[in-house]
Amino acid sequence: MMLGQPLTTWIDAVIGFTVLEMLLLVIYRRATGRGLAAEEFVANMLSGLCLMLALRALASGAAAQWIILPLMASGLAHAADLWRRLRQGGAVASSQAAPTSPNGNAATSSPLVRVPQVHP
Repeated sequence: MMLGQPLTTWIDAVIGFTVLEMLLLVIYRRATGRGLAAEEFVANMLSGLCLMLALRALASGAAAQWIILPLMASGLAHAADLWRRLRQGGAVASSQAAPTSPNGNAATSSPLVRVPQVHP
């Protein structure tokens, strides 16, 4: 028991919050046209939810198959998410040269940091 509640109650709360978060993200996108499109986050969220379901099954003393099935589903959802990202060009091809900074060091590639290109 943790903080006065069984572990499964806490896991259920986190699962419920995660499902609510997914629904709110979809509703927000449909209402405003802004935010993430469902295909950008659903597979990732499902992967996490399946891990939480496996944890809940373990915490409740369920039989092994009820732990293994959500773990397998999580792996499949994760693979689907990676496949979608790779198909969108999320990965840099190994044949492309890494950009360098003005001092010749490899520059980091971050969507938040823009490194100016200097050509001698």
